[in-house]
Amino acid sequence: MVADTDEDGVIVECGEVVLVGEIVSPGNAAADRLVKMHLYAAARIGFYLLVEPSSEGGPTLRLYRLDGAHYVEAAVATDGETLSVDEPFRVRLDVRAISGPRPTTPPPPTTGLKAAR
Repeated sequence: MVADTDEDGVIVECGEVVLVGEIVSPGNAAADRLVKMHLYAAARIGFYLLVEPSSEGGPTLRLYRLDGAHYVEAAVATDGETLSVDEPFRVRLDVRAISGPRPTTPPPPTTGLKAAR
């Protein structure tokens, strides 16, 4: 979340939030994509960044901009791309850099038993 805060940096009013981000969780994807997006729009939060993990390659980054009472997609970046935006502030996010190293295929499991000859 990006917001102006009180002097102690503890209390944040929804009107002070500039951008909120969510990482879609497999067990709660509908809430992250629909319910939370609707609630953030109702709170008039200007930008919503959705990070959608992928089982193949890096995640997809989707930046939404509030347009009236709903969000509209402002920018998208997938594996190997960079999300480049100037609002709500200038930022460049390299999808590969934020997703970390790619996992290698693990070796097949071993049972600890040796084959008889």
